[in-house]
Amino acid sequence: MFIKNIVWKKKVENKIEKLTQYLNHNFENLEMGGTGGTSDMNFPNYDLTPQDYLEFAGKDSSHVSQVSKINTVSNLKRALECELDTLLHVLSLNDKKNILVMFLKN
Repeated sequence: MFIKNIVWKKKVENKIEKLTQYLNHNFENLEMGGTGGTSDMNFPNYDLTPQDYLEFAGKDSSHVSQVSKINTVSNLKRALECELDTLLHVLSLNDKKNILVMFLKN
């Protein structure tokens, strides 16, 4: 089990390194608008935002029941996933095919 964890950690580190290299290489290709740097970016239109999920988590965290604790953690996870989905969408990496190609390239 210890060896599997080391191998998995190394694979994740390699993928993080590839993503970092990709972002560093393509950062200049991102176009920033004149109104705070986000006017030309293509943001997704989600029904709920990461901030919504954080607000839900905050409300749930004020209760002490097991269900509230689970809901708090679930909403924190949803906030993180929504933020990551937004980032991938803005960088035009939201298509799984694009991500797979990026990670499989040598």
